[in-house]
Amino acid sequence: MELGRIRGARRAGAVATAVAVAVLGLTVGAPSADAAASPRALTGAVPQWASGTPLATLTSSSTVDFVLQLAPRNQAALDRFAQAVNDPTSASYHHYLTAAQYAAAYGPTPASVSLVRSVLTTAGLTIDTVTDGGSYLAVHGDAGAVGTLFHTTFGTFDVGGVTLRSPLSTPTIPSAEVESEELPVVGAAGRTA
Repeated sequence: MELGRIRGARRAGAVATAVAVAVLGLTVGAPSADAAASPRALTGAVPQWASGTPLATLTSSSTVDFVLQLAPRNQAALDRFAQAVNDPTSASYHHYLTAAQYAAAYGPTPASVSLVRSVLTTAGLTIDTVTDGGSYLAVHGDAGAVGTLFHTTFGTFDVGGVTLRSPLSTPTIPSAEVESEELPVVGAAGRTA
């Protein structure tokens, strides 16, 4: 399933949310001794327009929909491929990958996807859709459960006459939950009905 269709998917009766996704990655490994004590920031998840005073704070039972994007594996190889496919002197010039080829070479590993799924469902969140290859997961849950997992709360803001929602502080996740150099992120800014 493509990301546009995930972003457009809505649960019956849920508040429609257009999701802003900050792209960060995930690596799987054993947590270090210091990891449990130092949560990691999910940089980029709070949009600039959410810097003022919110109209309201979401109740813990409000539904929050979001999309997680997992970073590609083999980032250095992917960067080299991206350069080569755009270099007219390269044998790879304009030899683009299919979605299946990308997933096989650079998509997150099944173990990464499984770990993220486990963290989300253990936190009481529901995974609505996972794209082929596992790069994107559409998720929803109560604002309280999402806030507990990512150590934030959510508010609504008037942005040019449109009510949008956003985390009120930069979400974080304990490194003990997912040991990583770059973390999966919740982009929970969106338009509310």
